Amino acid sequence: MEQGIVPSNKTNDFYIAHKLKAREIECPDSHTVMATPELLDAWTELRKSVSEYNGYDTPIIVNSGFRTWDYHVKLYKRLYRDKDKHWKDAITERSRHLVGQALDMKTPNGLTTSKFEELAKLAGFTYTYIITPDPLYGDIHADVR
Repeated sequence: MEQGIVPSNKTNDFYIAHKLKAREIECPDSHTVMATPELLDAWTELRKSVSEYNGYDTPIIVNSGFRTWDYHVKLYKRLYRDKDKHWKDAITERSRHLVGQALDMKTPNGLTTSKFEELAKLAGFTYTYIITPDPLYGDIHADVR
């Protein structure tokens, strides 16, 4: 391999916070990473508190982190494709994902979705909601404002 050339599968393959690699929160289209210090601090606290609660090192899967505007539009078009509501009526220009202040995450093993949301609030996320209301396998949105 030529020096200075990084294979595409290694892009953003470095830690930016406690057990969080940049590629886990990058925008899928552009591989751009943006995360505020407050978001990374809340993530670190959440990761530690979930593992403490379970009594073992517990991974958290991030579904979505930073988004460019173009990717944000693409995502809303896909989400609202078969819905009565039009994507343009649902999309917001104030999404915390656009400024590196939000994560959408899967509920980790050993927790209920509501407990995971509670731990996210205690960890420093200032706004949370349950995206997928499944009690054991739901997804939550958490951001710092």
